[in-house]
Amino acid sequence: MSVKNKLKVRATGEDVWERAALFEIYIIPALGSLLISELTRKDAMAMHRSIAPKHGETNADRCVEALRAAINWLYDQELVEAVPHLRFKSNKVRRDRVLTADEIKSVWQTLAGANELFAAVIKMLLLTGQRRFTADGYASK
Repeated sequence: MSVKNKLKVRATGEDVWERAALFEIYIIPALGSLLISELTRKDAMAMHRSIAPKHGETNADRCVEALRAAINWLYDQELVEAVPHLRFKSNKVRRDRVLTADEIKSVWQTLAGANELFAAVIKMLLLTGQRRFTADGYASK
């Protein structure tokens, strides 16, 4: 017997922290004192629409996903009876822009005169293909 919604990877401490931050910063303020049993897809979408203009589509998508995951966990633990359907298609446009070899070379050479720690961080980001994160823990645009 297989479990359909089984996690493919285990959540790390960072994942847990990120979801807790989403709840504190965005979800709880957006949904207020609404009871989980009263939550509807319409409420989740209104929350998404309120978050997206100020904090980006990605953060809004993550909030809905975190809320959905939390409600599914509550349902699996038999702590709530009904689960609202919170899935939706994201409006986020996928970015395809990557730095050219000449742009990477230019950045690398510019870092020669920069603060050592700053230069090391930027070089690491370039070498790993990662994006920098903002103070609240989310990838910057």
